[in-house]
Amino acid sequence: MKAKFVAIAAAGVLVVSVSAVSVPASAYDKEAYGYAASHFLNEKQIPKVFKATSNGFFVGISQASASMLVCGFGPNGNTLVKMGKGTISSNAEFGSKAGMTNLSVIVTQYKSNVAAEKTFMSMSKAIKKCRGTVDTSFTSPDGTVFPSSTVTTTGKVPGVTVVGVETVFIDLDSKFAAAGGNPGSASDQRALFTLVNDVIIRSEFNIGTSKNLSAAQKKGLEKVAFDMVDSWLD
Repeated sequence: MKAKFVAIAAAGVLVVSVSAVSVPASAYDKEAYGYAASHFLNEKQIPKVFKATSNGFFVGISQASASMLVCGFGPNGNTLVKMGKGTISSNAEFGSKAGMTNLSVIVTQYKSNVAAEKTFMSMSKAIKKCRGTVDTSFTSPDGTVFPSSTVTTTGKVPGVTVVGVETVFIDLDSKFAAAGGNPGSASDQRALFTLVNDVIIRSEFNIGTSKNLSAAQKKGLEKVAFDMVDSWLD
């Protein structure tokens, strides 16, 4: 299957600074690892808005052991949406010049194209349950209560469409109130999910500041998802 759009850039061979395999060497699929290691985008292909380092990046692969959490709250505060468990999960994490790893790409492979499509369609419908604002709190062992509020939005990304199937996104905008002597904080997390043959590609960016993701960062994340399609198929 080829993407419905023309690729902007072709992927080069991955330059890995750190490699990790979370299962015993005899258990993981070496061929699958080799494919993943050469089909992620390299740091030179990452949009400049993310300020990726030039020192390589982390890549890992493992047998999928559980379903991936997509969102953990909805209008009633206890909605859980997960993406069906695949067979193999591989990931790349790109460090920023500030020393934080906040851009990542996760590729989950399924037994077949049909299995991946079924999982994607089910997840695409389920994430709508997470829309809305949820006020929650965490109580520490010493009894201090840490209130937080998260606004969740979801939707489609027409600009990243593969054989008629649009990418979907989920955005979690969270604020954590000051408590127990700790200052308040905020974070904005956006994840794009793209169906490509027998895999689902999750491109995600998390910014730990009081500012929401900028228009440039959102567009940059779409470019990462866009380029990953042809990179994975190349």
